Amino acid sequence: MGCKNAPRYGDFPRNIVYCNSSCQKLDWKNHKTACKKLQARKILYRAADTIQRAWYVFREHTFDNNIKKIEEDGKFLRLIDGPYDADIPKIGGHFFPFPNALVKNERDKKAILTVTMCDDAVGYLHKFIKELIEDVSVRIEEVQVSLRNKERITYCIRDDGEEDNVDWDHHILRVTIKDGEAYAIDITGAQYNMFECIFPWDEYVGLHISRIIRSRPFGSQKNQFTSWAIWNDLGGQICRIYADVVHIFDTEIAMWAKKANLTLTRMHQLPEGEFRIKQGEMLDHVAKTLQRFTFQARY
Repeated sequence: MGCKNAPRYGDFPRNIVYCNSSCQKLDWKNHKTACKKLQARKILYRAADTIQRAWYVFREHTFDNNIKKIEEDGKFLRLIDGPYDADIPKIGGHFFPFPNALVKNERDKKAILTVTMCDDAVGYLHKFIKELIEDVSVRIEEVQVSLRNKERITYCIRDDGEEDNVDWDHHILRVTIKDGEAYAIDITGAQYNMFECIFPWDEYVGLHISRIIRSRPFGSQKNQFTSWAIWNDLGGQICRIYADVVHIFDTEIAMWAKKANLTLTRMHQLPEGEFRIKQGEMLDHVAKTLQRFTFQARY
């Protein structure tokens, strides 16, 4: 894939211009280490983009909020819920159609797909994330933080009028790649008008974090959902439902990759045009599968 157009990390890389291909070949021994480093960075940025896009697909096709109205005033995006009573019709007994007719633009849609979902995204996409970035990373951590500089806050208002406008903690990933560079992957920042999904760690801290609450090993949130699934209450039921969804998601990703004769790592090493085609094909496949699953479910 080469290292051309690799994202910057501090002041690295500095552009290298060769007079011709022979000159470039002669310098390969000197450039090889830097080139591999930049390629790993490109793969990580692509993977972060795929993870975020996959969450948007996952959430849209397993949406479980009964949104009846949307209000926006520049500072807040308010989602007004309808009732959730047992006699309210639901797709597959649990899900609701995503309210596309109420959404004004793509940014609002992404905000709705991520509101209060930061720990869900980290937990439900665990296997997918691991397969995407384990070859370029040496450490993945789940980090719980308090955010600052929120441009716009998305929140729900329940059908009884209760506002869920709490200053929630936020869950992100801290990924350290093999050369020691550390990055923040924020899958669900769109709920705060933060649409970029990956930053150098120190940059993200400077822009968005007021306090780091704790850091946990990667897989902690997934394990927490698994432990909650045994509860005999609504929370346990939801965890069991989404365990089914995650199984379908992971299985279909593996089936698509096998049919495409690609590993997820290899897909992210393809030339840009080919990569975008395969990324789109994979996400379209998963979207159709999840949509079919929810309509056939009986919860």
